Amino acid sequence: MATQHRCANEDHISKIAAQHGFADWKTVWDANGDLKSKRKNPNLLFKGDKLNKGDIVKIPDPKAGSDSGSTGSTLSFELVGQTLFLRMRILKDDFTALPNAEYELLIDGVAAPFKGKTDGNGQIEVEVPRATQAGILKLRMPFPLSESAGSTGAPAGGAQQGEVPVVWNLQIGAMNPILEKAPDGPCISGVQQRLNNLGLNTGPIDGIKGPNTTAAIKAFQKLFGLSESGNADSATQQKMEEVHDKPDSIKGPAPAATA
Repeated sequence: MATQHRCANEDHISKIAAQHGFADWKTVWDANGDLKSKRKNPNLLFKGDKLNKGDIVKIPDPKAGSDSGSTGSTLSFELVGQTLFLRMRILKDDFTALPNAEYELLIDGVAAPFKGKTDGNGQIEVEVPRATQAGILKLRMPFPLSESAGSTGAPAGGAQQGEVPVVWNLQIGAMNPILEKAPDGPCISGVQQRLNNLGLNTGPIDGIKGPNTTAAIKAFQKLFGLSESGNADSATQQKMEEVHDKPDSIKGPAPAATA
């Protein structure tokens, strides 16, 4: 008999399928016709906020399919085969890519950290367990020294001159959708998450469009040459998806106006 799973926290379709003993995420996703019509990306499910409850995923009877199996399999956020890849892109303050930056990535459930450098597009890609939901990224970011700073201008803590260590706590699978309707309207919590990731502070991720969220939306709109309405309208969300969700299309903010 089919059961129901209410999405929350770091739920994504591959994690949900693994938790319920399915080797292939498609078996679970194909049993959710109504949800499929609402969410174009099964790994961007609505996890709920202060105003709305999360999506409901129907879990089919494992006996009805032939692919239930070990939860040790892996699965992709890109929905390719049975492998889960975590992909992220690191941007500088001007929203252009940060290439060749040394990083160390610790993932829950993986004993050894991943180490390497961002590629030419500032991207990191690693294969992770398909129920992954948390990690820690340590990175060395460029530190802009003034010409007169000299060696004393370098940050403390042993960082090389011109670099500063940065640490991010990752909530993998926690992202809410945008450009889709949450139960009662635009998914403001998804807008808040993306703005915070881009360094435009909205305050708590709660789905409530308060003054901090409005100010952050206006700042984003100004950066990218959009009408500064403070509303997460279609044009704003499309640009936000382009900048945040589709890193290969990032071109940086609109150039500053000249007199």
